[in-house]
Amino acid sequence: MSILNHRLGRYLSLLPLLIMVLAIMYFSGLTTEINHTLLEEKKTEKHLTLDLIDEQIDLFIAKDADWNMYDYESILAGSIASLDAQPFVFAALYDENLQNVSARTPSYNSSFEPLENTAFHEEVLNNETGHAIINYTPTDSVPRDMHVYYRWVPTDASLSARYLTIVAVSEFSITNHTANWVGWGATALIVVVTILNIAMVALLSYLGHIYSLRDGTKHRRRT
Repeated sequence: MSILNHRLGRYLSLLPLLIMVLAIMYFSGLTTEINHTLLEEKKTEKHLTLDLIDEQIDLFIAKDADWNMYDYESILAGSIASLDAQPFVFAALYDENLQNVSARTPSYNSSFEPLENTAFHEEVLNNETGHAIINYTPTDSVPRDMHVYYRWVPTDASLSARYLTIVAVSEFSITNHTANWVGWGATALIVVVTILNIAMVALLSYLGHIYSLRDGTKHRRRT
């Protein structure tokens, strides 16, 4: 019986550590999921912004029928440049020859250029709109995946001299993060619970040892 109790105590002593590992895994997964959700929200936000810019141009053209007569390039270039000026957001306007015609505000020492990616270059030539993920490593930072959305404008493919609009974001584009106290609070809770669990297991093991020494009786024998 004592051997069995000894083995049981040994297994119980590992339980707090197992709980701690599971808690760390849970909170790590939770943090990853939160960051993923924030990135998806950022992507959706920028996609909708680009769509709004392009659709506004489509509405003007449909109303006035003045494509190639009015200077829509300056309007598009100004709007795209404002989008690109946001922190860690890439946005650019290209003419029909895929030459950049909008002002850039790079967030890094080296500019991200999606059209340098051969596969993406071919894709934009054969599709009206789409998504892509391009790996990018700035000279002054770490690698990251750029989530790219592109769209030709005007939408009417029968028109000539159209423009390609592109916007791209990465996990570094997320400027509103979860407060630091959330992570520190979770860490503190894990540490406190682990210490309490270890203390409780130690106490139970100690009481079990005393119990075995007394031959299973709960109280000392009176003499």
